[in-house]
Amino acid sequence: VQQTRKILIPPIVDTPMPLFSKIYVDTIYLLASGSFKMVIQGCCSLAHYPEFHVLHWETTAILGEWIYQDIICHWGRLQKIITNNSSAVIKVATYLAKKYHIHHIRISGYNSCSNGIMEQPHFDIHQAMFNTANGVQSKWHSTIYAVFWAERIMVQKCMGCSPYYAATGTHLLLLLDIMESTYLQPPPDSILSTTNLIAHHAIALQK
Repeated sequence: VQQTRKILIPPIVDTPMPLFSKIYVDTIYLLASGSFKMVIQGCCSLAHYPEFHVLHWETTAILGEWIYQDIICHWGRLQKIITNNSSAVIKVATYLAKKYHIHHIRISGYNSCSNGIMEQPHFDIHQAMFNTANGVQSKWHSTIYAVFWAERIMVQKCMGCSPYYAATGTHLLLLLDIMESTYLQPPPDSILSTTNLIAHHAIALQK
């Protein structure tokens, strides 16, 4: 017997958590570049501030050390990790509990329908790295730091400010903006997509 009555489940607004208390972790697999094959990215659910690490290979120990050094020691207590069900990431909680006696971190599975916060940024970062490297896919490792920094300082439409400002409360001013006059770059000829805007900022940083 098939049920014909439909049940309406109202959308639930996720309660915001403090800075870097909840992060979305995913791995970008790329062509080999300077012996690197992938990038692990963690994005704060509150400020959309991305942390990343380039990898030769993906192991629980490497990911555990990255989360401990770059996120826990840098931003404070991490409570929840949402991942794409990567086996290495899922085992991170056990690794941190065994080595550093950190037992409070929860790891949840990734749902692309409800947790799509990482999908579009991953695509933009992926394309911006190649655009900044003039389309040479084997050189993405030389542009990735400028690309992620451009992502951090670019104003987000959903927040009205940059992730850097949301995380630190200050507007960024680099010395190279003054010394190299990167602020005098010619304006774009047309409306830029998010990917091209990130690449535009990254190229300015590389100058």
